[in-house]
Amino acid sequence: MEQKTDNGQTEDRLNIPIIVGKNIDLCAIRSDEEAIYYYTKWMNDQEVAYCIGRTGIIVTKLDEKAWAEKKRGDNEHYFCIVEKLPDGKRRLIGTCTCVGSSGVGRFEYTLGICIGESDGRQKGYGSEAMSLMTAYAFESLGAHRVCLRVHEDNERAIRCYKRVGFMECGRDHEAIYNGEGFCDRIHMEITRSMYDSLTDNSPCMELGM
Repeated sequence: MEQKTDNGQTEDRLNIPIIVGKNIDLCAIRSDEEAIYYYTKWMNDQEVAYCIGRTGIIVTKLDEKAWAEKKRGDNEHYFCIVEKLPDGKRRLIGTCTCVGSSGVGRFEYTLGICIGESDGRQKGYGSEAMSLMTAYAFESLGAHRVCLRVHEDNERAIRCYKRVGFMECGRDHEAIYNGEGFCDRIHMEITRSMYDSLTDNSPCMELGM
């Protein structure tokens, strides 16, 4: 939904930026009808479902509306990934999450990402979203360690995470069935000292709040 402001500029009333990037913004999670349609479409895409560990689950609009409207804890940070288009418009292409541990201090955060729109992949948006969330976890949330999990056969995602600075720190051997056989679930991490050693550890991050 767009609306003209007092100075005549077009204002995007749906995609509210929380973290501003170069090519994408990480925006407040949406629960409007359009967003629910896209969430439901993505979760029923078998390629997406496999990558996020939800294979074989049929998801309804009611399921996704309940997810979008769920009250989040203080250490649960959910975002819409919004592409910035050349004509000045913006488009919802995915979601991402940054969830803190429930222990004392909450110094560890786990990241997750879904680029649901197929034409939004292989454009560097995944790397940018993960970079922005990693910077957010360390700089704004006070994380000491940020981690994630990825299937061994998701080579594109693994390359993305390595570009951000994540390193493999463990494996669940033959934990995932991909339709042809079993593959490992890989655990990856980046610690505060690793993050600080990066030459560009906050790529174009600007808080939109």
